[in-house]
Amino acid sequence: MLVEVLVSIVAIFLGFRFVKVDGGVKSVTDVPLINHEQCQLLSQFGSLEDLIADEATGLVYFSAGTREGRLEYFPGLAPKKTTNTTHRVFHDQVYLFDPVAETAVSLEIQGDSVGDFVSHGISLVTGEVDNHLFFVNHKRTGSVVSVFKHTKGTTVLEHLHDFKHSAVHSPNSVAAVSPTEVYISNDHWSKNHLLRMMEVLLGPLGTTNIVHCKLDPSSLESKCTSVVNKLAFANGLEYIAGTNEVISAESNRGRVTRYPVLPGGKLDVENSHSLYFNVVLDNVRRVPGSNDFVVATFPDLDQLFPALKNPASYKGTVSARALYVRESDGYSQERVIYNDDGHLLSFVTGYLYAESAGKLLGGSVLYEGLLVCKVDPKVIGDE
Repeated sequence: MLVEVLVSIVAIFLGFRFVKVDGGVKSVTDVPLINHEQCQLLSQFGSLEDLIADEATGLVYFSAGTREGRLEYFPGLAPKKTTNTTHRVFHDQVYLFDPVAETAVSLEIQGDSVGDFVSHGISLVTGEVDNHLFFVNHKRTGSVVSVFKHTKGTTVLEHLHDFKHSAVHSPNSVAAVSPTEVYISNDHWSKNHLLRMMEVLLGPLGTTNIVHCKLDPSSLESKCTSVVNKLAFANGLEYIAGTNEVISAESNRGRVTRYPVLPGGKLDVENSHSLYFNVVLDNVRRVPGSNDFVVATFPDLDQLFPALKNPASYKGTVSARALYVRESDGYSQERVIYNDDGHLLSFVTGYLYAESAGKLLGGSVLYEGLLVCKVDPKVIGDE
């Protein structure tokens, strides 16, 4: 206990001072508020970490829980509470959202085989009739990636199987290649609260990784191997089928890296390409219909660390910024397409640019509501 107290004091004092940020965008004080006046918060939805679109229909999937539930049990925010602290079942709600009409339908999980459903990252493999949804699911029996089938035009999700393996110990995000093949980021090395605080102090030294998993359809057993190591808080992941690359966002290095996929699922580290920002990163999401991507960032470290340290008692806001990176620019620069002081929606962890609707959507793992912003094409360089 004494050691934990001492580490806590040091961690509070240092915050994220060891975050390595090289180049990239300006500090929070140098960037004006952008697009916030074109936004609204749809408060009927809960806390949602991330969201993803079906390119064929333009509809958006996301899963939301309650802030109360997140504070009671969510390993990414309160790692002390990773055991059965309650007898009730945690069950987030999945939605299918129309960004043009700004309406949503609830999707119901069929059966009870999934058990707890505490969602984190999300991925999607589309088909003409059926879509496959992948959610990082922090069950109290152990974190997994749960896979569901959604037949288009219905409101039912069928739970198919889970990716479960000892190498998937602290999953944050998932990038699906097929219904039986995924990449998963582990955002911590340990589940222990004290050791996680030590990871904060280690900063950019790198204690986390990306794993590649394949599932045997006959036995439903997963085989997972680490394909990239020594990452500093591996966070958002995205698979880009058009270029056969995996995009990874490292929170503590402020770095987005594109890894070519090699035969067998390994990632080509030697021929990877990185773009550095001077902010802490969260999720990264490809823009539907292109190979561009949008990344969620936290520009103010003095707000971020207290919010992470004590999310239940933190009374301030956490500034939010969305960065747009274009393939046509050679992934060499970024455009700020949303910048807010956090009063509309604080601690925004994921964005999706729905180009067909001309809107930027955003959600927070900790605060409730769906952010919906109209985006001027000039902001992203389309005109």
